[in-house]
Amino acid sequence: MRILLIGATSYVASYFVEECLRRGWDMFALTRDRVRQEILSGADGNRVLTVNLEGAKSLGSVDAIVNFAYPKDAGTMWIHTATRRLIEGMLDTARHLSPRVVIHVSTQSVFGYSFAREPRPVPVLWAVGDSYLETKTLAEWLFLLNSRRVPYVKIVLRLGNVIGPGAYLISELASRILFDKPLGRGVTNATYVRNVADYICRLVSVDPSVLRAFGTFHHLAEFSSYRWPSIVGPLAEAMALQPSYRDAPARSRTGARDILKAAARYSVAMLFPEAVQDQIAHRQERRWSRFLPLVASEDGVDDNPTLHQVLEFKSHTLPGWSPKFDMETTLRETVAWVRGAGYAARS
Repeated sequence: MRILLIGATSYVASYFVEECLRRGWDMFALTRDRVRQEILSGADGNRVLTVNLEGAKSLGSVDAIVNFAYPKDAGTMWIHTATRRLIEGMLDTARHLSPRVVIHVSTQSVFGYSFAREPRPVPVLWAVGDSYLETKTLAEWLFLLNSRRVPYVKIVLRLGNVIGPGAYLISELASRILFDKPLGRGVTNATYVRNVADYICRLVSVDPSVLRAFGTFHHLAEFSSYRWPSIVGPLAEAMALQPSYRDAPARSRTGARDILKAAARYSVAMLFPEAVQDQIAHRQERRWSRFLPLVASEDGVDDNPTLHQVLEFKSHTLPGWSPKFDMETTLRETVAWVRGAGYAARS
């Protein structure tokens, strides 16, 4: 099996790489960043070949392309332009490599931080919110729009809140416990990172006819029914601390001004030449550089709404697939990481 990865150094991708190498598959990582090339040329570097865009196109063929990447560390306007370039580059590469399947890894954030209704496996073509939410939505939309007539199977895999050793969300939880910041009691909508890797391997391995019959959209949140205290409790116990909880904050309403701003960001990314987009992005950066950074509120309950999710995000996965790792294993490995990372006091 030959797999081309985009965003191979991301957290979730690293576990997918580990699982693919265990199966003896040939792995190619598309990157133009020298630092990322050095990361991938570590212990398993001889088994993960890094290639630039032109090198990827010359691979001949691959069985699958899996995209974990999304733009970040960019201005609000520029980040949508970067998203468009990312998706266009991925699809252009796919035209040269004739894969059987192309998988775009997305997140539950395409539905917003607080679900108004149970998310369904259908397209989400519009979202108003922060740049992360809008970027994820735009990436899905561009992927579907520009791959309408392709020979390969296209898949959008939406992940719930990813937990596991080293996960950002686990670090966030441990930090909140450590500094006595309140946490929500809602459902976790969680997925374990090793289960994600296993499911993507399943998508890559199964016959394309099965994937076509199932549909484009897959939702993975096998631990969605668990509530945050079931994860926070073991972490806090390992840290010898007592967590504090409070109810979820009221859902913020989207006004006309928010909608107009989002429409402007999408329009700039889709309609204006890149030179014009660059000028707009630079002007915006100069404008905001005049102001001091905003100070986060002390209670910290609104800066990560996913910790207060109250509507369960149910999985929608291939028939016959079941999670390889249960919650007991997930918590055991995660708590061990929290101890090793220094959040827990050593006796």
